[in-house]
Amino acid sequence: MVVHYCKKYLKKCDILGKTMSETKKIPVILNTDIGGDIDDTWALSFLLRSPELDTKLVVPCLENPEFPFGRTKVAAKQMEQSGYPNIPVAAGLASETFDY
Repeated sequence: MVVHYCKKYLKKCDILGKTMSETKKIPVILNTDIGGDIDDTWALSFLLRSPELDTKLVVPCLENPEFPFGRTKVAAKQMEQSGYPNIPVAAGLASETFDY
């Protein structure tokens, strides 16, 4: 979903054909439910490796009161192992509306 939105946004802004020196990076905050399956891990990897996007913050949701901050730890570990330990990872709010 992040990949589709980013490509759609970039086409709309007509910056796909330009070099990075000609265009400004797009700041991004990723809100994710990483850790349940592979899709969010791939989305985060794509986001970090996209030269046209500037990752400012990663916010995993809190999901399980018995395992608090589990998704936050997964995201932080991926950021560290991917070579981006300086991009902040912050725990999101817990919500009763999530149905996992």
